[in-house]
Amino acid sequence: MIYKVSEVVKELGVSRQTVYKKLRREAYKPYIVEVDGVTGVTEEGLLMLKGIKDIDSDVVNEKEMGNNTEVTGVTDSVSKLQEQLIDSLHKQLEVKDKQLQEKDAQINSLLKITENGQVLQKMILNNTEIKLLAYREELEERRKEHQKKEEKGLLNKIKNYFNK
Repeated sequence: MIYKVSEVVKELGVSRQTVYKKLRREAYKPYIVEVDGVTGVTEEGLLMLKGIKDIDSDVVNEKEMGNNTEVTGVTDSVSKLQEQLIDSLHKQLEVKDKQLQEKDAQINSLLKITENGQVLQKMILNNTEIKLLAYREELEERRKEHQKKEEKGLLNKIKNYFNK
């Protein structure tokens, strides 16, 4: 659809002069159409102008300022938006970097805890093995003592039997 400049003026709420200034820029040339000697704007051009009106603070409404002026160029506002976006992205990256550092610290802490746990398990196992060996030796000594007592007792019984 093609929009006459007068329609664009009403749609954007700016002066005719502001619309023509915008349309003289190279970026808008592909969207300008002449029909029966009347200048018009394609739907894409209108959308582009609306986008600039919405995000571009440089177009000042003539009612607010009392005249038809542009505070700054479209490129200035786009540059400002780009800088703001870049700053925002840098801040997000800084936050993510801090989060990753915290995660790395947590992982390292968990690794140390796991290693310590494994060392403790080995120590406990070794300690248990040592205790088991000591207990086996003690049992063996008791068995030998008991065996000697039984042998002495049996020998005494045999001696006593023969002595009678």
